[in-house]
Amino acid sequence: NLLSIRSLLKVTNRKEFFIKKSLSIYTITFLFTLMDITSHIQKIKAEIPESVRLIAVTKQVSVEFIRQAYAAGIRDFAENRLQEALEKQEQLQDLSDICWHFIGHLQTNKIQKVLHNFHWIHSVDSLKLAQRLDCLGENVTTLPQLCLQVK
Repeated sequence: NLLSIRSLLKVTNRKEFFIKKSLSIYTITFLFTLMDITSHIQKIKAEIPESVRLIAVTKQVSVEFIRQAYAAGIRDFAENRLQEALEKQEQLQDLSDICWHFIGHLQTNKIQKVLHNFHWIHSVDSLKLAQRLDCLGENVTTLPQLCLQVK
C-alpha cells in the first residue's frame, strides 16, 4: 500500500526513484550504484510485507548489477526492450529461478519471442494484442501471466 511505499522511501533515503503500480504489484525503480545495491535491497526487503513482490527493473543495467541483485535475494527482473532482455537472459542462464517480466508496450511482431521468454507480460493494452497472444499461446507449453491495462 501507499503507506508502505512511503516508509520504504524513508528507509532507503533515496530521492531518485520511480513507482509504478500494476494490480497489487508495485515496481520501484531506484538509481543505485553497484556498491550500494545489496544494502539497499536488504533494507527494502526488511520494510515491506512478505506478500509484496519486489521487481527489479533492469533496463539499461549491466548483467553484473543483475547478478548482485540476485545475490541479495531478488528473483524478479523486468525489461521493456526485448533484444536487450534476450541478451541478458542468455548471459544469466545459470540463474535458473529468475522470473522475467516484460513491461511496457508489446508490439505484435514481438509476441512470439515474449511468450517463450517471459513469465509475466505487464501491459496487454488492446483487444487485438490479447487475441494475438491467445492465438499464438496455443503453441506454448508454459504461458506467461498477463496483466491487462484498462483504459
